[in-house]
Amino acid sequence: MFKTAAGRGVPFSFTVTSETGGYSGFDATDGLINQRIFSQMKQYRPDIALFVGDVVNDGKNDEDWNTYFFGPGRDFFVDTPFYSCLGNHEDNASWYYDLFAFPEPRNYYSFNYGDVHFVCLDSTDLIKKKDYPYSSGVMGPGNPQYDFLVRDLESSSARWNIVFFHYPPYVSGGYQVEALRQLCPVFEEYGVDLVMNSHTIVYERSHPLRDGIIDYDHGIVYIVAGGAGAMPDWLLPKREWHTSQSLAVPHFLQVVVTTDRLELRAVDDQGRLFDQLQIRKNTEGRRDFI
Repeated sequence: MFKTAAGRGVPFSFTVTSETGGYSGFDATDGLINQRIFSQMKQYRPDIALFVGDVVNDGKNDEDWNTYFFGPGRDFFVDTPFYSCLGNHEDNASWYYDLFAFPEPRNYYSFNYGDVHFVCLDSTDLIKKKDYPYSSGVMGPGNPQYDFLVRDLESSSARWNIVFFHYPPYVSGGYQVEALRQLCPVFEEYGVDLVMNSHTIVYERSHPLRDGIIDYDHGIVYIVAGGAGAMPDWLLPKREWHTSQSLAVPHFLQVVVTTDRLELRAVDDQGRLFDQLQIRKNTEGRRDFI
């Protein structure tokens, strides 16, 4: 059956994962984790899917796109539209632009689905390879992505705003990129509800954060969905103050959205639920976290 995109006021669901290729250098199962993740996601019958980067091991190798992404996901992609952001393993390769027809300029873009406005950023452009994990300049007015982000969120009238990009500004593990916290004031000013990241191959959910502290009325939840793999050694010995839940297991997220409620579930590659969050939003925009 053919299904068109959900419009305003229509509930829908989506899944989120990443690292189908980024984990491959550590994966001794020859892609079986990827197959299980795609198979589990398909059982939830999502309307769309998000991939938060590193879907291949080497973006410049054309075989990688089938080995780690289109091959394992063949049955999933038959009837599930998807959106992706650039990770460091894609390496801004031409294959990304040849294979994906995302809105211009294609390495960052936005779209609406149901009551959600999604914004995709390219953190590998904001944090250049030669400067990683530091930024080469201030992320402020004059930076093309920064200006796009402000204009885009300023014009959004959606009930929910979700931003996704690869490098995580908050994670109690290796490969945290604190320079990207320069974007947090923009997220806070324009009502972003969730920020989705990857890069650190673990699952982590933050407390609601605003102005660098925990705020259960107006805070933003940051989620690292480093999904198709698990690197427990990458977690710090103890959690940082901003971390609510974290676990290093292969996983994906299943998210259900209605006008006033967002339900998020973290599921491992065996189909077991290991974390969940519900955000309710009243007419004034105040959030309740359950």
